[in-house]
Amino acid sequence: MYFLVYNKITGECTARIECNESQIESTRQHYESANVGTFLTDVALNPSGVYFDEEGNLATNKPKKPSKYHRWINRSWQDTRTIQDLKQTKWQEIKSQRSSIESEGFSCYNKVFDSDAISQSRIQGAVQLAQLAISTNQPFLITWTLQDNSTIDLDANQMIEVGIALGLHITNTHTRARELRALIEQANSKEELDLISW
Repeated sequence: MYFLVYNKITGECTARIECNESQIESTRQHYESANVGTFLTDVALNPSGVYFDEEGNLATNKPKKPSKYHRWINRSWQDTRTIQDLKQTKWQEIKSQRSSIESEGFSCYNKVFDSDAISQSRIQGAVQLAQLAISTNQPFLITWTLQDNSTIDLDANQMIEVGIALGLHITNTHTRARELRALIEQANSKEELDLISW
């Protein structure tokens, strides 16, 4: 036999206690209180999959927990985060998207250049070399490997254009993130926050 121990206020099943017939009454007395109920069954039910209604009736169709943020309150799963918690979560999501978009590449001369942190550093270095070559009237030509592993030959002015395109890509990405952050701060409900996307 098994006793399911549950919270009478929330209906949440908190434990399953195995006992034999001679232990039924003592087990019931041990666990029951003003706010704690017991339910005797001969089936080894999983406590996380059941709950009890206001009358103490067993319900075996407890919904799956929607997220780590949900708590079992008033016999249903409820998101207990405050609006500030939700805003922080949404901002973390946007920041993650910002980083991903910044690093996924950018277009220049109808070609896609890499824009991860290492590639940004390499482009900045090549731009400086191109500027130095122009200022000293030195020839400049560099073969650049693109995102698809093909290559393109760039003179000094073209290399500088690539640097400008990279700068615009980063600027536009961060500008969009700031716009979304402003919308997040203005939101007054989870529903409004759910509508905010990149």
